[in-house]
Amino acid sequence: MVRFVKVRSSPRCGEVAPKTTEGVGGRAQRSVSCLSTALRAVPFPVPGRNWEGPLPYGSNVVRKRHSIEAGAQIGPTSRGSRMISVLIAERDAIDAALLRRQLESSGCDATVVTDAGEAAGLIESAGGSLSGLIVNVELGDGVNGWDLARRLREVNPGAAIGYISGLGPGDWAINGVPGSVLIGAPGGDKTLPDEFFRLCRARHHHRGVLQIALSDERGLDAAIRTEREALQEHLQRTPSFIAVLDGPEHRFIFANEAYVRLVEREVVGSTVVESFPEAEQQGFVEILDRVYRTGEDFVAHGVEFYMKREGVENKIAYLDLVYRPIRNAEGRIHGIFVEGEDLTEQLETRERLATLQSELIHVARINAMGELASALAHELTQPLAAIQNYVSAAGLLTARHGVDERVSECLEGASASVQRAGNIIHRLRAMTMRGPVRQESVAIEPLLREAVTMAMTSAGRHDARITYDLRARGRVRVDPVQLQQVVMNLIRNAIEAAGAAVPDLILSTTDEGDMTRCCVHDAGPGIAAEMMPRIFQAFATSKPDGMGIGLSLSKRIIETHGGRMTAANNADGGASFCFTVPRDR
Repeated sequence: MVRFVKVRSSPRCGEVAPKTTEGVGGRAQRSVSCLSTALRAVPFPVPGRNWEGPLPYGSNVVRKRHSIEAGAQIGPTSRGSRMISVLIAERDAIDAALLRRQLESSGCDATVVTDAGEAAGLIESAGGSLSGLIVNVELGDGVNGWDLARRLREVNPGAAIGYISGLGPGDWAINGVPGSVLIGAPGGDKTLPDEFFRLCRARHHHRGVLQIALSDERGLDAAIRTEREALQEHLQRTPSFIAVLDGPEHRFIFANEAYVRLVEREVVGSTVVESFPEAEQQGFVEILDRVYRTGEDFVAHGVEFYMKREGVENKIAYLDLVYRPIRNAEGRIHGIFVEGEDLTEQLETRERLATLQSELIHVARINAMGELASALAHELTQPLAAIQNYVSAAGLLTARHGVDERVSECLEGASASVQRAGNIIHRLRAMTMRGPVRQESVAIEPLLREAVTMAMTSAGRHDARITYDLRARGRVRVDPVQLQQVVMNLIRNAIEAAGAAVPDLILSTTDEGDMTRCCVHDAGPGIAAEMMPRIFQAFATSKPDGMGIGLSLSKRIIETHGGRMTAANNADGGASFCFTVPRDR
């Protein structure tokens, strides 16, 4: 049997009553006093018969399963204020008594039930007349406080709702009704915070519901609270952006740190349209409306979203985006869960890598042309000089022996053409030769990692296993484009040396005095003995379709930086190519 307890007369809302022996402080009494102002009492029907509606105002009754016995009548307080009826649905008698005494200090009439079914029945039959509800979220018997509060809001739309919950703000944000306040956690000081005072004043002319989640399983409640707080912290700090929208107007009730960084503005408390007018123009609000209406998820990859910013260029972001409806226990949609990834930096990095790779390939071609031009200039200079000498001698002979003038003209033309050919070759060499190396201070590790990525992409072997042993942590003074060209060439050679096997490479760096040493180790067949003496010679190659330019060009680049390049076979198979470049002091 559940007892409905009459509460004694007490001060008006806002007046502080003496402290009780149960240890409830003046702050608790002031807060509950303010709650009494927010709640409005309404008349109850007369007791003494089977209960069919709201409890009688000012009555002290004992309720059995299906009947109510009349108790002493209670009129208005001595100060002329009407008493406010609050239903307490709580299994823990101590917590219920503590709550009742807090309400007593504000002149509220408290009614206590311990059965979940009875609490639900009272909400259904008397919800429109009840002025307040204090409920344990975990009443049992398939009934929870979240559902009771939602049901009360349905039958009493003007209810002002506050929560004290040990399940954390994330659970409240999803399960709590709009316009509510999270008061605190159970198991401690059950007083109302200042935020609830403001809610009381804001809803002075409305009936209200104070929902306090209490647990008679203190240890379990503390564990759940700790777990939920940890989850809340995880959601706040996860790299994915997350937000929770409430109601058909899509009002933000939660946004984690990643979401705030993405949008560069505070959004909690405002609607999507209020926060992002541009979102409506781009069709996102229409998509949210459809998800809320149909209950179907929305998933998009790489969608473009632009955001207006005051005084600076508009921001364009590329997002992986998911909109998922949030349903209550009855399956009704009451919000939307937003989750996604910001792909902007990733896509921009891919574009930069593609551009850099194209530039490196172009530089490699230009340098290869320079090497080829140098070789051609050297090899063709002697035969061209010989041709020039022969033509000159023929001209002298024709002049001495009076040969036809037309023959002399032909010889002069041939001589001029030979001279012109030599000039073209030398000019081509001068055009493709680089000037002095433009060195700058760069971090060695990211430079090498980018070069490896581009080499694997251009080689088409993404299955290669690469182990990094990067012990050099300082900076080097190099031409970054040329240095990456060297590393790309060494990585590609190592990948090609593996043949059909999966390439297995090691890229290592160490600091050696004023130089940084970088090595590429492979597990291929190694360098043939006959190739070792001329491995760095131009046009020397062991590959059927190779040109023999890459290693020669790489060695030349390293030497122009003041370093050295070496090659050696490993004792356990494979080969190692190493080079040094100056450290930046």
